[in-house]
Amino acid sequence: MCMKFLFTRDEILSNFKYFSSWEEKYLYIIELGESLPKMPSCLYSIKNLIIGCQSNVWIYLKKDVKNIIKLYGDSDTLITKGFIAIILMFYNGLTVNEFITFDIYFYLKKISLMNNLTYSRVEGINSIINHIFNKLKLFI
Repeated sequence: MCMKFLFTRDEILSNFKYFSSWEEKYLYIIELGESLPKMPSCLYSIKNLIIGCQSNVWIYLKKDVKNIIKLYGDSDTLITKGFIAIILMFYNGLTVNEFITFDIYFYLKKISLMNNLTYSRVEGINSIINHIFNKLKLFI
């Protein structure tokens, strides 16, 4: 089962521009977390658990026959699930080579995500992104 997402990168950027306050954006992030597809239960393992996040976060990557990276993720908190949904939507559909050169921080800056979070949440997002790249090395 592949994770299906409702929005493309451009749609996420557009959606964030629609909200005038950070509170509205925060609620939208929570909604994205609520809509994050459930991971298969077999992927909730220690090897997919991310160290460095305050909440439990699981991320799993696989490469399909077209060299496209498929990502799965989940957390036990809604706001973190929302961050995961945003990250996975930005990365969705990239090949291994595209993934390596893709600057997710460019997109996170465009939605002002990192500027409006506590240090610990920013570090959690960085841990998720670093975990993804460490797992990606297995496909290179």
